[in-house]
Amino acid sequence: MPDAGEGLLKPQLLGSLYEAVLDLEIWPAVLERTGAALGGEAALMGWFDLEAGALVAEWSSNLDAATLELLRGRHLHNPWIDGALALTECEVFRTEELIGPAELRRTAFFDELLNPLGLHHGLGCLLLREGERAGLFLALRSKRAGPFELEATALCRLLAPHLSRAFELTLQTLAARAERAAALRTLDFIQLGIVLLDSSGRVYHVNAAARRLCDEADGLSIDAGALRAAERDEHEELTRRVRQVAASCARPGRGRSGVLTLTRPSMRRALEVLVAPLQGSTVALSPGTPAVVVFVSDPELPHEGYEGILRRLYGLTEAEARLALFVIQGVGIAAAARTLGIGLSTARSQAQKVFQKTGTRGQTELVSLLLRGALQVNAL
Repeated sequence: MPDAGEGLLKPQLLGSLYEAVLDLEIWPAVLERTGAALGGEAALMGWFDLEAGALVAEWSSNLDAATLELLRGRHLHNPWIDGALALTECEVFRTEELIGPAELRRTAFFDELLNPLGLHHGLGCLLLREGERAGLFLALRSKRAGPFELEATALCRLLAPHLSRAFELTLQTLAARAERAAALRTLDFIQLGIVLLDSSGRVYHVNAAARRLCDEADGLSIDAGALRAAERDEHEELTRRVRQVAASCARPGRGRSGVLTLTRPSMRRALEVLVAPLQGSTVALSPGTPAVVVFVSDPELPHEGYEGILRRLYGLTEAEARLALFVIQGVGIAAAARTLGIGLSTARSQAQKVFQKTGTRGQTELVSLLLRGALQVNAL
């Protein structure tokens, strides 16, 4: 005998659950559709951290911000949620089975949240359980509508495994987003300008160092979503190299990097640019994803803010750190002394202390040490 809800399990409804995995922003609309199919007036899907007593992630339909804030704070532990979290994965429940109506009306959860909303009945399932974390789906309806019928319960049982799988995939999508955000954020700590481009040359991401350079528009800028060099011929060469490298991504093992310099209208030393492929099994096949990386080096980059790093890492004094920064920029000891307003003998004494504290034997080793280490990151 077919399940009582089988005829209500529409392909469009199932499809929308999996569409939401790829576009998390449509989950509220999908939950509204799912709740309505069950005869509900509102719906909630949440990921609960039982140990921390927190709602890690949630999506809802027809529940206002004040209600959700009250749920997250004062009523995260309530007879409905606590009862549902004791069930097994994909097990369907009606809230009347978790706590009787008379007992429910004696709780603060009922007085402060359910009754003001007018939502007295629920139908849901436990979506996922991983250690101290659990996922829950709940459709809600009013006192006037009454408890969910057997037909709605049967439909929920058919939906439960699909809701569970879609929820699990949604968590994976969230994790991938978090990893991507962390990876891109990491680029902001590198003082080298880094620009990621897709296969058509459109800018995908700009790290903090590159953003500062492009905002100055002194040799390189971003115009209409693409990199633009200040000089026309250099812009054409940059565009050609980006296209060439992007095309090479489609031929694994044949990616070629290109280098060029970009003249700066300010007459400062030219920017040094390296265009390289981001090769991988899917990079070139996925439009809109990074395919090319452009590294931009500013030979005149001021090392402001790095004195503190050098002092913490090597125990340098403030004066020694200032002198070390001049040294790695190729400024001689005598010239650094004049700029700093100190005597040559003082500068030489400070330099010897810098070499001693950093374990180097001269300017060449010091430059190599610092440019391979601490000064590769921005002091954000």
